Amino acid sequence: MGPPYLEHPVKLSFPNPSRNFDATKNRVQFWGYLQSFEISFYVDAAILMKLQPGSENNKEGILSAFDAFAEKICTIADAEYLRSKSRASSYNLPVSAF
Repeated sequence: MGPPYLEHPVKLSFPNPSRNFDATKNRVQFWGYLQSFEISFYVDAAILMKLQPGSENNKEGILSAFDAFAEKICTIADAEYLRSKSRASSYNLPVSAF
C-alpha cells in the first residue's frame, strides 16, 4: 500500500500566489500542494505569449501574462497532475494542454 496521496488523488490547491521567472529556461515556475506535498510546475514563456499576444517578451511581460491566466494555468496543472501515473514532484505543462 502506497502513501495516501498516491492512492486517492484529489484536487491540488494553489494557495501560494508566488511564481518565479526562470530566465535560463525562459519559463515560469509555480507551486501546487496536495496535503503537505509541494509539486513544482513550469509553463514555457512561449505558451504565455500565445495566451496573451502583444505581451512584452521579458520578465515583466511574461509574469504579467501568467498572472492574467493564473486560474486557467492552475486548472491545467491540476488536470496534468491527476492524469499522470508517476506522481512526480515537478511537471512541465505541455502546449497541447492549452
